[in-house]
Amino acid sequence: MKVLANNCVSTVKIPEGVNSGNGVSYNPVLGLFVTMDFSKGISVWNHVSGEVMAECDLGQDGDLNMSLLPGNRVAVSCSVLYGGGSVEIYSLEKDTFDSSELELKVPSLRYPGVIALTPQKSLLVAGSVELDPGLYEIFMDSNSFKVLKMREICVPLPEEDEEYGGIGLVCGSPDGKVIRAEYEFEDYENLSSLIIAKISLSSEQKEQGSEDEDEEKKELEQFKMQDEATISYYMLDGEENHIDNLRGFIHDGQNLIIAEGEKIVLLESLTEGSNAQLIVSGLKPAEEDSRKEVGMNLNHKGQLMVCDDKEFIKVFEYRCRLRSLQDICRCFIVDTIHTGYSDKVKCLAIPSTLKDYLLYK
Repeated sequence: MKVLANNCVSTVKIPEGVNSGNGVSYNPVLGLFVTMDFSKGISVWNHVSGEVMAECDLGQDGDLNMSLLPGNRVAVSCSVLYGGGSVEIYSLEKDTFDSSELELKVPSLRYPGVIALTPQKSLLVAGSVELDPGLYEIFMDSNSFKVLKMREICVPLPEEDEEYGGIGLVCGSPDGKVIRAEYEFEDYENLSSLIIAKISLSSEQKEQGSEDEDEEKKELEQFKMQDEATISYYMLDGEENHIDNLRGFIHDGQNLIIAEGEKIVLLESLTEGSNAQLIVSGLKPAEEDSRKEVGMNLNHKGQLMVCDDKEFIKVFEYRCRLRSLQDICRCFIVDTIHTGYSDKVKCLAIPSTLKDYLLYK
């Protein structure tokens, strides 16, 4: 496997005043970017016209997190210190964050934090720092977005003389593993080490509760982490690189990509001391008085999008790999139809399975 380093194939200008720097996603069906600043808000915008379609501003002390979902939706997690929080799902086609389509009510989770969509299309929701030491997985119908079931994943807590800082980043892998990074107590700026774990049914199930309790509480299954492993360093060009300034990570379906310090690398395995290959060097350092996470995600072409400042999103073709003709054709259709893509695809005289493929369902 060969990885191309610093192979920036394009840049996208970020409109002035847009919330950005800590998160980035792209919806090819609508041609919209969604970017985020943890402490300020989320913006939805069109990179062709530069128009800002919708914004969700925090407006007070707290944290925002977001994840794009299938069906042109975005999940937004918002928590305010001592004020609680919520996870709400918005439609990107409504051009507004004034009202949500659905509020996800997770039992026992008052302060939701980081969220992530797994390869299996379930939603991982972690508790916000030490206030809620929980991790939950929510399974939804992709069309109606009705919650089918949810489960609690019990995160191992430290010994009694140590305090828990909370989960700062999380993602899932295609083989069902959960990858997370945790803060140390009273140090919410530094993330170090990756923790990889499988999930299994807990031997200690939660009590079902009384009949008058919410159905959601009674249906909450409890699972536990098992076979936990930690990655605290990796090998790059024959040298040991300790993970002491973790700024983000994603799984691309085959490998884990991590942003650490001023570089982004691809890990060849989920093992301690894994060989790594450089993708990007020279990331901008985090601004003073802001969280260090860098916006990093994959677009519809499998290219790496990096948003570490307020001006540009850089797009990297980081892999020497052959793409399927089917995938190339879909990307060409998306790039050719600039407006009304979803409506035009729905009007095509082709099987519904092909329509779903073109609409990334």
